[in-house]
Amino acid sequence: MEKTTLQDGIYKNSAATFFIKDGKVMMRLLNKRGLYKTTTSFMIGAEKYRDLDPSMINSFDETYEKVKSW
Repeated sequence: MEKTTLQDGIYKNSAATFFIKDGKVMMRLLNKRGLYKTTTSFMIGAEKYRDLDPSMINSFDETYEKVKSW
């Protein structure tokens, strides 16, 4: 089975919002504060909501290094 690479952007499903840049995934669960490092395995049913804005792109890697894994 071929691995699918998602485009950079913001994705949503019924449980969370996902932020993807360069194959790195951060997740914010609905009704929860904070972000978590995760994988695309948790993105069942997620659809692209919009592109990352420039400020998100600029701070993504720094934020990714600071957050805990899910």
